[in-house]
Amino acid sequence: MDHEEFVLQRGRDHEARIVEALGWPEPEFEPRDWDAGAQATRDLLATGIEGVQQGVLLGDRRLGIPDLLRRVDGDSAFGAFHYAVGDIKSSARARSDQVLQVVFYSRLLAALQD
Repeated sequence: MDHEEFVLQRGRDHEARIVEALGWPEPEFEPRDWDAGAQATRDLLATGIEGVQQGVLLGDRRLGIPDLLRRVDGDSAFGAFHYAVGDIKSSARARSDQVLQVVFYSRLLAALQD
């Protein structure tokens, strides 16, 4: 295994360990049917579930699939709670591209939650 593949696999393994420990569901939909994925994500969030992994967020020709969506207190279109984006990285420090990724996901999620 070359160095780049080793680093990528290390990141995937790190994410899998964290997600497995949480036990949060992933929306179910046919591969690449992003509309169905977004609807399945919205349906899960509307129940008030503690969190969702790999939720699908759509908006004006944009697609985002954040690692985690975590329920927090505060009003939204769903009720007396809303969701915040979480992204799992194995790096020691957040990089600017990672921060921008979370901001992008957060903007899509904000539109969904009003």
